[in-house]
Amino acid sequence: MSEIRRIEGDFVSGSGRYIIIASRFNSFIVEKLIDGAVDTLVRHGVDKENISIVMAPGAYELPVLAKHVV
Repeated sequence: MSEIRRIEGDFVSGSGRYIIIASRFNSFIVEKLIDGAVDTLVRHGVDKENISIVMAPGAYELPVLAKHVV
């Protein structure tokens, strides 16, 4: 059996803005995922004021919100 290939790249934050879109469904899991995403962005040099979090009622609304924020 062959080895699993791992590809990594460098993250350059620049001066962009970041939006995290998440569902309120299963919030006990989603909140931890959001915290991890925010922590990762901050550790890579993104200012917290450049991060926005948009919460959707459920999973079905996620694509609609993504379309509106882009």
